[in-house]
Amino acid sequence: MSPEQIIGTTWHSLSVWDSPEMTRLRELIQTHLIEALFVYDPDRLPSKPAHRLLLRALCHENGVLIKACHSQVPEGEMGEVFEFISAWQKQAQVHRAQQGARDGLRDRVKLRGLPPVYAKPYGYQWSADHTRLQPTAAWPVVNSIFQWGLQEWTVRKIVRHLFHLGIKSPSGKDYWAVPVVHGMLSHPVYGGKYYALRRESRTPKQRKALTYGKSSQRKRPLEEATYLPNITVENPPLTWEQWETLQQHLRRRKELASRHARRSYLLRGRIICARHTRRYHGQPHKPEFRYACPGSYGITGTKCERSYLPGSALEEQVKSACWELLASPDLLNEILGESATRTADTRKSLQQDLQLIERQHAATFETEANVLLETANGRFSENAQARVLGHLGRERERTVAGKGEIIQKLEALNRRGGATTVIAQLRHRLLHKLNQATPQEWDGLFTALDLRIHVSEQGELELCLSVPTVLDGLTPAGPIVFAGPDSC
Repeated sequence: MSPEQIIGTTWHSLSVWDSPEMTRLRELIQTHLIEALFVYDPDRLPSKPAHRLLLRALCHENGVLIKACHSQVPEGEMGEVFEFISAWQKQAQVHRAQQGARDGLRDRVKLRGLPPVYAKPYGYQWSADHTRLQPTAAWPVVNSIFQWGLQEWTVRKIVRHLFHLGIKSPSGKDYWAVPVVHGMLSHPVYGGKYYALRRESRTPKQRKALTYGKSSQRKRPLEEATYLPNITVENPPLTWEQWETLQQHLRRRKELASRHARRSYLLRGRIICARHTRRYHGQPHKPEFRYACPGSYGITGTKCERSYLPGSALEEQVKSACWELLASPDLLNEILGESATRTADTRKSLQQDLQLIERQHAATFETEANVLLETANGRFSENAQARVLGHLGRERERTVAGKGEIIQKLEALNRRGGATTVIAQLRHRLLHKLNQATPQEWDGLFTALDLRIHVSEQGELELCLSVPTVLDGLTPAGPIVFAGPDSC
């Protein structure tokens, strides 16, 4: 007898109960379209114990027999116990396999300094030894895209311009997708640095298709990714400083997207609610306007202490705080004093760690030389030599990775120098005309100071400023707590 329905798939997640194939099987059982379910082995059924028992109960209620080709599906209460134990063992086995795969990829990156996969960024190809990314014929297109990005073109404008120029997308289509161009602009490889482990799989908050398991991805910040200094990017379209400047433009454009705004709200996207972790947006309100927390209204909204903030009064207070910061060098030195002391302590600690790891690296090389010498004199067998050298090789890779991370942190600290000089330049350039400054000029000043207002769960407002450094980056200036105007 041949089966009427054949459902075959490759499970890549434990969450198969809501998968399209399992949903189809459950519908066949509930509508009495099948009388028996044949499986290769019971472990082909859902691996979560609760789901395994739910399927057994569903088949029992609808009179569907479960038959296995290479095992027997036990019946009764003891059968349910055996099935539960079997499913639990299968679940643990899958978890071990998944964790082993993740550990293998992480060790490949962190210990051996190799990419998890050799995917080619658009405009580049791997060299024969897989240590360099070399430009291809599409590199001029990549260079043009990033030059347009530095000119603060919007992503959609770049997409339209590529279409008018007749340049094909990486997949050969006539029209470029907006996420493709945005993904290129935010990829650090085009700034000359190769980062691995930049994404992690996540369960989507809302499924928009027939998917199951961790079908979504989260883009990790660069601080959580792993920098591989041994991978060389030849002729990147931007320097690293230019790439970081481009990322600031992209973040700022996203925060201040004006497609929904009817007027210019200076603090739109800069006020953050601690309870809802949402950003306030501006909305009309008599007599003028106000800033509203989007988590405080709607069907599931929960009120916070400062659900609404009066717009004009808050903007004037923030302008006064920025005026005071620019006009008073003593206040700036007081704010930056604690940050400078903390930075000096961090630099001293990192330098000590760097010296320690360099000594460990030198000791590893010396031990390897001694092992080779002892083997040549017949005091070590070849098997013992292979085991010891393997261990020393892994230790050397660990020290190289640790040295690279420390050097990267020291470079980030060094880029923080010159905060006082830069704020003096801002004072000289802007202080004399702040009385007549336009909203665009105030917005530029807020952006230069990376202004943020944090609203605590108790309703307190913290004004957080940062001071731009000479080349790039920001030096935190510490929070300034102020009462703020009364809520609407």
